[in-house]
Amino acid sequence: MQKAQPKLDIPLKSIDIILEVGSLMLLGVFWYFVIDNYNALPEKIPSHFNIRGEVDGYGSKSSLFILPTIASMLFIGLAVLSRFPHSFNYPVKISNTNAMYQYSISLRLLRILKLVIMMVFLVISWMTIRTAGATGATNSQWLLPLVLALIFLPIFIYLVLAYKYK
Repeated sequence: MQKAQPKLDIPLKSIDIILEVGSLMLLGVFWYFVIDNYNALPEKIPSHFNIRGEVDGYGSKSSLFILPTIASMLFIGLAVLSRFPHSFNYPVKISNTNAMYQYSISLRLLRILKLVIMMVFLVISWMTIRTAGATGATNSQWLLPLVLALIFLPIFIYLVLAYKYK
């Protein structure tokens, strides 16, 4: 059986507070944006975009509430998860010497990913609302590469830092 990782209280730095507040503000803006635009939408709205950013599925306008609901659940889930960095799996062995640093960078990654999730979901809803009244044509082929970069770049940087400072 593996030895339990040390339990530490990780203090928040200014950047952590900015990331948390930014995520919460984006979530609030997200809900406001969806609620504010809901009544102006037609009954059928785009519900899916293909890899080229073209609408390839339609659904009820009430489906617009799915993404902010999922975003809210992810926000809460990641906030709860961030209270238990000692329970995470790490790419390096955690010791009393490196625990503070490893926990700090893993929590920073969670906060960055939380902010990215809020941004991506908000952009997807914005695209849906924007195209709902249009012909279905969008200029959003940039979205998938951007989303992939926003998700994988912080993970890559985290892994580099985790291995560099074992």
